[in-house]
Amino acid sequence: MDQLINNTDEELKKFMRSCWESYQSTRDITHLVEAVEAAPFFGEAELAKEIARILRGI
Repeated sequence: MDQLINNTDEELKKFMRSCWESYQSTRDITHLVEAVEAAPFFGEAELAKEIARILRGI
């Protein structure tokens, strides 16, 4: 995730698409967690952490 913070919007878009496609084919929530942790959420890192925590609990 740390590597994604400094990537371009296009790289982040590709990563998000990859996470979504992986989730759709496997239904493995881990892929959604990865997407949430990488999402910028307008600088609200705690928001991403909380959503990821909730997803892990499902």
